[in-house]
Amino acid sequence: GTSQSGVAPRIACELLAELRASQAIGILNKTLHYNPDCYLRLAASEALGVLGRTCAPEVMEIIMSQLKDPTQYNDDVIATAGRLGDTRAVERLIAILKTEFPSDRTSASGPSRVYFERAAAAEALGNIRDVRAVQPLASVLNVSFYEYWQLPCKAAKALSQIGDKSAIPYLHETVKSTVWDSVRQSAQEALSSLSSQG
Repeated sequence: GTSQSGVAPRIACELLAELRASQAIGILNKTLHYNPDCYLRLAASEALGVLGRTCAPEVMEIIMSQLKDPTQYNDDVIATAGRLGDTRAVERLIAILKTEFPSDRTSASGPSRVYFERAAAAEALGNIRDVRAVQPLASVLNVSFYEYWQLPCKAAKALSQIGDKSAIPYLHETVKSTVWDSVRQSAQEALSSLSSQG
């Protein structure tokens, strides 16, 4: 079983990755989708990232097929795509980033999953570092006050990771106009990072 505080299942995920156990892909993928422990899902995502980059290219095929179907992905699957670093995921991640917020915006359990999936897509795009993502990321820097602030923060960081200086005007505008202090700080940090790059 798993628990919020236990580390054994998370260590097991790490060991499966270290052992390059390609037969573990199914177990890790199931964990990514169905385990209620967010820390264990994170460990499974990290393990799949290691396997996909080192010895099991089929991981990317599994993740790509899941990214095409909204009933098959969650923010952990999206994060795994970023960890794999494969540019084949870029167009699909951009589409997720552009997903419209639902009209109800929140549910009894908190903000809609779309908030978290869009933020995960921004972070994944930053990890992949493909310039095709610059404009889509820039377009989510200035969200309304009632929308989720994590998305523009992650978009600003992703723009600094990509390192394309065409993002600078958008970041300057965000610093001037955002209502969120955390978003302003993220945009300032991204500007500083871009300015220091050759």
